Amino acid sequence: MAGSYGEIVVTATKREQKLQDVGLTVSALGSAALENRRIENVEDLAKAVPGLAFAPSPNATPVYTMRGVGFFESSIGAYPNVATYIDQAPLPLPVMTTLTAFDLERVEVLKGPQGTLFGNNATGGAINFIAAKPTDDFHAGIKVGYARFNTVDIDGFVSGPLGETLNARVAVKATRGDDWQKSYTRDDTLGAVDRTAARLLLEWQATERLTFNLNVNGWRDKSDTQAPALYNDFAGTATYKRDAAGNFIPGGSIQNPFNAAIGVLTNDVDLFGTPRAALVNGVPTVIVGSPFTTYPTAPKNPRAADWTPDKRPYSNNRFFQATLRTDFDITDTIQMTSITDYIHYNHLNGTEADGTSFNAIDLVRDWGKIKTFAEEVRFSSTDNTSALRWVVGGNYERTSADEIIDNTYYDASTSHGGQYQGFTANSYPSFQDMTNLAVFGNLEFRVNDLINLRGGIRYTEAKRTAEIGNESTPGYVETSPVDFGITNFFNATWQALGTGIGVANLCPGAVANGLTQEEWVYHPVADGDSFTLNPDTCQAETFHGKLKEHNTSWSLGIDLKPMDHLLFYANVARGFKAGSYPSVSAATTNQFQPVVQEKVTNYEIGFKSTIPDLRMTLNGALFYNDYRNKQVRAKIVDRIFGFLDALQNVPKSEIKGAEIEMASSPVDGLNLGVSATYLDTKVKNYIGANPNEFSGSFLSYAAIPLDYKGAKLPFAPKWQVSASFDYTVPVSDKWSAMVGAVLSAQTKTIAGLYGANDKVSQYVYRINGRTLLDLTAAMISKDGWKISVWGKNVTNKYYWTNAILSFDTNVRYTGRPAEYGMTVGYQF
Repeated sequence: MAGSYGEIVVTATKREQKLQDVGLTVSALGSAALENRRIENVEDLAKAVPGLAFAPSPNATPVYTMRGVGFFESSIGAYPNVATYIDQAPLPLPVMTTLTAFDLERVEVLKGPQGTLFGNNATGGAINFIAAKPTDDFHAGIKVGYARFNTVDIDGFVSGPLGETLNARVAVKATRGDDWQKSYTRDDTLGAVDRTAARLLLEWQATERLTFNLNVNGWRDKSDTQAPALYNDFAGTATYKRDAAGNFIPGGSIQNPFNAAIGVLTNDVDLFGTPRAALVNGVPTVIVGSPFTTYPTAPKNPRAADWTPDKRPYSNNRFFQATLRTDFDITDTIQMTSITDYIHYNHLNGTEADGTSFNAIDLVRDWGKIKTFAEEVRFSSTDNTSALRWVVGGNYERTSADEIIDNTYYDASTSHGGQYQGFTANSYPSFQDMTNLAVFGNLEFRVNDLINLRGGIRYTEAKRTAEIGNESTPGYVETSPVDFGITNFFNATWQALGTGIGVANLCPGAVANGLTQEEWVYHPVADGDSFTLNPDTCQAETFHGKLKEHNTSWSLGIDLKPMDHLLFYANVARGFKAGSYPSVSAATTNQFQPVVQEKVTNYEIGFKSTIPDLRMTLNGALFYNDYRNKQVRAKIVDRIFGFLDALQNVPKSEIKGAEIEMASSPVDGLNLGVSATYLDTKVKNYIGANPNEFSGSFLSYAAIPLDYKGAKLPFAPKWQVSASFDYTVPVSDKWSAMVGAVLSAQTKTIAGLYGANDKVSQYVYRINGRTLLDLTAAMISKDGWKISVWGKNVTNKYYWTNAILSFDTNVRYTGRPAEYGMTVGYQF
């Protein structure tokens, strides 16, 4: 654990071991470090653990990346590359982790491919939250804090025996706070915090050989979702989307030219060639240029942002989990463990995507529901004196993830106040079911005091079904007389384009199967049905997909311990992450095609050392990842609408890196810690679409191939560093004083793939380097009182954690501004 020298016990190998004896790269933070650094979520954890990166998304779902291995997909049903657990019970999807980090004993972060020991396959790593456990004696505590933005934070616990064989612990945490974001174009604020979480733990020693542990926890988050900040200032223009002459180019559909002199569309006709100018209430319409050409870029202030006033971002997300762990000692040396996990999650939020007060793209209602049932049964040896240690078992997980996103874009460049393409809203529902079945085994054999051998294997069968479509938004009424709604638009589009060479261009699969122009008859769909066109049938329909995959992950390792307090280790591990379907606005079902499973083979050597005379631990590692079929969200070119979103695989990438971690306590009361990660990432083979231009004309738009060889991987800064200290000194017989600081820094990185000569994307997706400073000071009494003052990002550093091209605009998700507060706690 960075910043705390001493013997730390972890369960990284599903049994208790000293951290310095584990031949794996593991970072661990204990309860004291979590409290002093005010780590309350994975975003905070990423600042304390180099190699781990956090990024928000337009859907308000978190994205985690470990050592450059990550998957930026914002739908709630996408499995992560970094698996998360609470007491070894899986939290299979990232949205489930929002309010997990409270009343914890410690957090363990395992780096590299996982699967032979932990419940879910993961190519990047695993995070295991260890909850504070019930105690044999009565204990209780409460903390009350007040911070900037009128934030009030209350959390507490009660722990102790309910009987001779039954112990319990109840913990709660509630946070309320005012708005922290400010509109820079009007008098308005956003960002209120309203969160509540609770956990009940029961530990029942039924017999000497049988123990039950029940974990029932839940939370509710009604906070405002974050609004991004606009930064359309590329090359000194209001937006980068301009042609060579400086004229604004619309950011989506049929790209009609603008008349730069008067700011209106020329040659403005609809799909059938009819001029779009019309009479509205007897007054001729004038279709003006996009308002985003002159919208001011957000100032470089962490609080500055903008959002649509009548579509304020919000959330109302609820999570419930019940986990039962059963441990039964079959014999004196063999134990059976069962972990049964049930999760129910309700998702409801609205998010701002374009970063302006206009309605260019707002996800006004993102509804979702997730249900998970998981069961793991394993058998393990418990004889610590035996040279052979083993674990065998199997696990099953079934997760259903339903999501419906209502999207409005009345002011988008392709709508212009509702007078351009005939619709200003749509919904895209996605219903997905995932089933994973796996068997695994792991062996450790201590050859002698010098050599320890390790090996593990896991076979997994993964199935995913998807039902995805695009449809009109229920209850939505177009406000302009010239707009006739998205279902009518697509019915007219598909029918009209069936004449001439339309079928051949739209439906190559159907033509290849023998469908002729004369035989084709389009069948219009009703409101509420999916209007996406299937190129294999040339009909609008809901997409149905099935993805069946299997894989064998494995690990091999050797530990060498030439002397006490020194361990060398070498590992080779292969991990997989299952394929996935997207949730996107789509014209044809081509966009719903899945990405297949990705594979990472990790080669790693490292050392762990303890230097008692210096009261210091020093650990380091070198690693290389062979990354195959990396899953990315990318742009494809539709024959009619140009750039649209889809998922794709990057065939081959590589990651080289190194890590170092030091913890020292040179004198009583002083803890020092330094850790750093170095990454060198590179795409070795991927031909994708040029993200800034495409060829052809309407009905025959085509991608311009771009070689991404040499591109860096997203969210993988070359350097990440964390340094910390805390010093506690007695000031009286009862009181001690503590001061501490944490410095976290990273170099620049990117939020999306781009080619070496793609200057536009290099600007759009860049994430600058940053250095953040947190401070704390406290008075601690022997009677159980603790009074602390603290500050996070005390220099008010302006930085951002994600950068996105959001249709008409480029936006950044900024880090929170300087925050400071006071906390009073008492334990007895």
